[in-house]
Amino acid sequence: MRLINKLLKKRFLLKKIKKSDLILLDNNFANLKFKNIHFHIFDPDKYYIWEFLVSFYKYLTTLFSESFSFIYFKTLIEKIEPKVALGHEMNHHIFNFKKLFPDKISACYQYGYIFKKDINDYYKKNFKGKKLDLFFVYDSRSMKIMKKFIKSKYFINGSTKVNEHMPANKKKKVYDLVFISRLRFPKKKNWNNYDNQYDKFLIKIIDKYCNINNLSLTIAFNSLRKDKKDKQDYFVKEKNFYNSAIKNYNIGREDSLSLSHKSKLVICNNSNHGFELLLSKCKVVFIDSTKTDYKYFIEKKGPFWYYGNDKKQIFLLIDKVYKKSNRAWQKDVIKSNKNLEPFYKKNELYYNNYILKKKIEKFIN
Repeated sequence: MRLINKLLKKRFLLKKIKKSDLILLDNNFANLKFKNIHFHIFDPDKYYIWEFLVSFYKYLTTLFSESFSFIYFKTLIEKIEPKVALGHEMNHHIFNFKKLFPDKISACYQYGYIFKKDINDYYKKNFKGKKLDLFFVYDSRSMKIMKKFIKSKYFINGSTKVNEHMPANKKKKVYDLVFISRLRFPKKKNWNNYDNQYDKFLIKIIDKYCNINNLSLTIAFNSLRKDKKDKQDYFVKEKNFYNSAIKNYNIGREDSLSLSHKSKLVICNNSNHGFELLLSKCKVVFIDSTKTDYKYFIEKKGPFWYYGNDKKQIFLLIDKVYKKSNRAWQKDVIKSNKNLEPFYKKNELYYNNYILKKKIEKFIN
């Protein structure tokens, strides 16, 4: 019954699978593009009908000793015959690939920032003893952490997702201030609403700053992210939330990366998106509550961050960073985190994932 309910949510495809040199196991999370390489995007919510039937037969004949999804995954890859698989560490697909096909090349890129509180529980529990061929991490700090758990050849690549979408013209700024929304409305009864309350507190201060300085405010809605666009009620709730706090703002209709790079200043809380923007030289300010469990910075306040509820401090921080030159701001970033220095001095190496793509092309060609 559980399998049937699961299958009812899938989409079935009648078309024939083509062989490909590369399979992307991230469901196109990073929207990677490869020239002159045939690649297949694995989507766990889609089943090719012939491979589904073959897998179902194997599932029955093995007396359910392995999960159907695992059997289908193996059957699909055997049909595609890729030389290289690429994915991120936050789903099991790249590790299953390495387990099933140890002679093929498994390449992995880092999904998100590694917070200190997660290292000895989540990361140790989920990655201890794993093996991969190539691992493309954010920075030297991430490399040092992941080397404790995953045996692999490591490369510093910054944010793979952001690298793929760095704008050609970073000087063209369309927006004054962009705020990255993190609003969420889960149905869990024990959910703590504090983050949403803090965002309402923060957006009022940002709105006041924009009104005084005659600046436009654009909000990158969380509900308009690619993985949430089909949830219309989420968008309505988010819009009503901000409408209850402020009157004048624009809803960003581009993806948050494009909005951010076209903005004179980005304001976010402790979102992974904010740290990715730091890796791409985008001017960004982090503001959040002292109650947050996840922090990128040890000190309560710094040249471009603040943890707390002091309205005056928040207002002054936004004003200081907004008016600061890009050169002065970049010096502050490097001084606060030496791991970010390569991205500010040699960042052209990371555009369009040059390093990652060259390594994969080498194994394919």
